[in-house]
Amino acid sequence: VEQESRENCSLHHINEGCPTRMCQLGWVPRRLLVCHLDSARGYGVVAGERISRAQFVCEYVGELRTRQQAHRREKERGGEHGLVYLHDIEGQYESVDGTSSGEYTIDPTHYGNVARMLNHCCEPTLTAVEIPMDENSASESAGMPNVPRVGFFALRDIAAGEELCIDFNPNNSSASMQLKKVVRCDCGARRCKGWLY
Repeated sequence: VEQESRENCSLHHINEGCPTRMCQLGWVPRRLLVCHLDSARGYGVVAGERISRAQFVCEYVGELRTRQQAHRREKERGGEHGLVYLHDIEGQYESVDGTSSGEYTIDPTHYGNVARMLNHCCEPTLTAVEIPMDENSASESAGMPNVPRVGFFALRDIAAGEELCIDFNPNNSSASMQLKKVVRCDCGARRCKGWLY
């Protein structure tokens, strides 16, 4: 997961051209299609148009939960390795009233968007970037901590009709296999790690 710095963005003031602003404003600038791929992968997301390398594709939307709440929910749903990708936000964030700080997770199980349908692949087409919010963001006025939003960006040029996918476990490369070997990976990539978790 990369982090975008608002200060380093030369396009920050230009809403139409800045991928950071697109994410902050909730825009979905690409045509994305949810469809049934096959019996092994089930549903997934394919590009409805050509997407160029480094273009913003969509935001990862869901309920903002503390890390403890998210892990408790995951276990209640049937184990550590649920069917929905939970995205842990890097770092500690203070509550709006300043009384506590903690780690947060985005959980799209009950509320989400097209991004919750992205499948895993060991050679993903998209990468996650944490995008900081403006200091006067709507999340603060709603009583939520001002954590970054998560946007998915194209790692390479993607053809129309090609599946969009992410690496559910990007910090574990095949060279540093620290996976528990609980859920087998069937992504079919040339450099498949063999295991999701």
